[in-house]
Amino acid sequence: MKSTKLLLLFLPVVLLAQDSSKKPAKPAPKTAAMTVPADAVKIGPYAWRYVDKDGKAWIYRYTMTGLAKVPDSDGDPTYAGVKVTDKGDTFRFERPGVMGVAIWERKKSDLTEEEKAMVEFSKSKAEPGKTAAQPEKK
Repeated sequence: MKSTKLLLLFLPVVLLAQDSSKKPAKPAPKTAAMTVPADAVKIGPYAWRYVDKDGKAWIYRYTMTGLAKVPDSDGDPTYAGVKVTDKGDTFRFERPGVMGVAIWERKKSDLTEEEKAMVEFSKSKAEPGKTAAQPEKK
């Protein structure tokens, strides 16, 4: 019984002594923060266009939460990556950002000016040469 108590008393000391002999773990290497490439072309306030070595065009843009990188959509940095879906009496908006994709829906009668511009941009991008104001020809 005494030997069991003695063993339980010294066991933590032995375990601590083994841990202290180990080298401290190295901290994880820091990842480099995203920056605008040096050869990117400034296309607007806080916005740059960059074509990578594979020929893919990207838009770098500063947002409230930091620098965002989205695929270029027809050279317009304002609505790069925005997807608008017509759902009858509402529109569904999807906009990529630093924290992920922001998704929201709005009734067509309650659209803000920016949302109206997103709808116009989306329609003109989907059907080149046609704007939302033009009626469909039959």
